[in-house]
Amino acid sequence: MQPARNRAVKGLATVALLKVNFDAGRDHIGMFLPFALDVIRARPTDGFPLADVKADLLSRHGLNVPANTLETILTRAARRGFIQREEGRYFRRPQKSLPDLLPARLSIEREHTAVAERLREFASTRGLDIACDEDALGLLLTFLEQNQVSIILASDPAASVVTGESLSRRETAVVARFLQGVFRSEPLVTEYVQRMLEGLVLQNALLLRDIDLVRRRFRDLEVFFDTGFLFRALRLVDPASSAAAHEMLDLLRATNARLAAFEKTIEEVKRILRIYERYLSSSEGIKKLRPTDVTRYFLTYRYRPSDVAMVIALLEKNIRDLGMAVHPFPTRDPKYTLDEGALSQRLRRAEETDLEPRVMHDVDAVAAILTLRAGRKPTSLDDARAVFATTSGSVVKTVLEWYRENGETGVPPVAHHLALSNIAWLKKPASAPGLKIHELVALCSAALRPSRKVWDSFVRQLRELEESGQLSSDEYVAVVASELTEARLVELDDEAEVEAQTVIEVVERVKSSYAEPASAAVAAAEAVAKKHQEDKEAAEARAVAQAEEKRQLELRVRSRIRAVACFAAKVSFWITGLAVILGSFLTLPGIFPESSGWLRILGWAIAVGVAGLSALNLVWGKALAQYRQDFEGLLARRLGTWIIGSE
Repeated sequence: MQPARNRAVKGLATVALLKVNFDAGRDHIGMFLPFALDVIRARPTDGFPLADVKADLLSRHGLNVPANTLETILTRAARRGFIQREEGRYFRRPQKSLPDLLPARLSIEREHTAVAERLREFASTRGLDIACDEDALGLLLTFLEQNQVSIILASDPAASVVTGESLSRRETAVVARFLQGVFRSEPLVTEYVQRMLEGLVLQNALLLRDIDLVRRRFRDLEVFFDTGFLFRALRLVDPASSAAAHEMLDLLRATNARLAAFEKTIEEVKRILRIYERYLSSSEGIKKLRPTDVTRYFLTYRYRPSDVAMVIALLEKNIRDLGMAVHPFPTRDPKYTLDEGALSQRLRRAEETDLEPRVMHDVDAVAAILTLRAGRKPTSLDDARAVFATTSGSVVKTVLEWYRENGETGVPPVAHHLALSNIAWLKKPASAPGLKIHELVALCSAALRPSRKVWDSFVRQLRELEESGQLSSDEYVAVVASELTEARLVELDDEAEVEAQTVIEVVERVKSSYAEPASAAVAAAEAVAKKHQEDKEAAEARAVAQAEEKRQLELRVRSRIRAVACFAAKVSFWITGLAVILGSFLTLPGIFPESSGWLRILGWAIAVGVAGLSALNLVWGKALAQYRQDFEGLLARRLGTWIIGSE
């Protein structure tokens, strides 16, 4: 095992203890204080320098604590009476008992041993021999770091706390398959891995000191999501990635972040979906699709062009249903947008131009974030005002380097979605207790996919089999969509050309899994598609039933409204009739002598009104009952508009 990985493995128990301290509600310094006291406990009473404590923390606990942070920790230890400082040296007070972390550490190490033993057992069944438990934990730790679970939170890429090592394709596949199996059927081991995972996230945040853990909510942050994340949030990729995306959105809302998407990002999603709408109509079109997560999803669930058209039609509504606001790009201001031409050059691939839609969109998104910040250089995401969240690690790295080379400081305009997830989780872990494990499940699925070069080589060989008549178009699609295919290819070296014999083996494995002579993969996909269609039909039936229920309710309400209007019209006309009779008496002299004033005027007004109404009856041929019915209908319509919303 390499020295860096060896030190990191020794620190696994430490990160688990950090998580315990974090769960206990301790602040940044309070989480490290027990470790400092533990090493001071073994120090002589005749004094020691800060450098010795720093070295002991690294060797005993695997913690490379920055000197300024360690000085703050020791200052707190002195205030609590554990040590005293004189002339630059620290002295332990023998009368003060110091905590012993050994029992807690032994308990956690037993958990890690259980994980290591299970990984070694599993690896042996896959033909990979792991010499010892420490090597097994090293493989697991490197896998977690390599797959960005404990993604760097610092603004300086040189401040990485990861080991910098990488696993071979075979090692990656074994660890990913092991974790998938554990998460499915071994809850106790899953709990151990989760504690390890969350401790790593916490350690990176604490050592890099990039966030304020005391503040449990973002003060001023609007997160704009990229195309890749929107596909996950719209559930157009594998279920594990979609579930993690939704949990992250819920967590961001719980921590006071505002969710948003740019109009241009939605247009880019539509542009990609229209490609699928065009190509999914034929086998030839399917062969032109890149092997992305969205492609796998559409092929697995047998999406048709009409299904994709429906996704496009409902796209903006579904995005707003996720709680995201949709904004146009703000008007560019050259004072804030920096050197966009240089960023375009950095973002484009060798075969692309600066006018590539993907490149143009990313440059525009970065310019939009900088414009929204209006020259502010936030030191923390807590009040960064706006940030563009992407699923692409290469975009994050490229933009960060470009941003720094332009002489800018503070939080960059782009952040990896996992970094945002980590920061939000550290603020409110209770709001998303399973988020880190679900993200790891999604990363395991991604790790079990072949490289682009291996896939392209495989597809070329597959097309040759189809052209020679050894493979039908349906079988071609089934082989491409089958998990068995990726499982076989993932262990091949990135630079290797897939041999024809390997392709034949993969095809035969897929064919041998057929339930009938026709493709089992096709049959399974058709079954899934049928279930998908049945679910859609059931949803439509529910919608029809709900609409009918709503219609019946509306009919009952309208019946009540009509009854109320009828009663009100009758009462109104009875009151009018009584007023006419009263008015007639008021106009007669001598009946009510005292009514010579305003009462007589009222009586004449009523009499004139009755006379006018009688004249209208003669002209229009309407009886008084018809006026009452007209009034009743008008009243019913007005009540219907007020109560139901329509006449």
